[in-house]
Amino acid sequence: MKYRLIVLLLLSFHFVSGQERTSTEKGLTAKFSQNKVSDRLFGVGAFSHFQNNFEIVQQNFLKLEAFVGLLERYDFMSANRSLHYSYGARLDMQVAPKSLFYISAQYISAPFDQVEMQSTTPMDPFFPTSEFGFGLDFQINNNINLDIGNKTLLPGDNNAIFNPTPLNMTRAKLKIGF
Repeated sequence: MKYRLIVLLLLSFHFVSGQERTSTEKGLTAKFSQNKVSDRLFGVGAFSHFQNNFEIVQQNFLKLEAFVGLLERYDFMSANRSLHYSYGARLDMQVAPKSLFYISAQYISAPFDQVEMQSTTPMDPFFPTSEFGFGLDFQINNNINLDIGNKTLLPGDNNAIFNPTPLNMTRAKLKIGF
């Protein structure tokens, strides 16, 4: 019963479109926005992540983002569609003119729209999962960024066949914009 109320509350925010921004004299800006992140991984599955975002920026030095949302996930192997609620936050701090340090965390709930079944993969790195991470993002050129960091995926399935332990990944991403 409580999950249905949460879903109705989250879905009601998606009927409001647009962004709202307020500023103060001290360089503090607050912004509310909504977005949808989706991806289709051929042979694996697809997901759509609907988010309500709240962002506070202090003169391009410090940025705090928080979100609450709803994740729809479709698994091709089992043909299951599941709904999860999510929330998270990210803190960015500029350490040099072209680099920033970030720390982030998000929580993805267990599916609340179906009976839980045993899973062989309690953490699937192809889909959004509960995680926390940190890293440095360097701007090399005007449209090239290098992101070096660490991300830890947290197990969210207590009844998995294999004993779930956190998965720690050190990674580097090269982002090229056009």
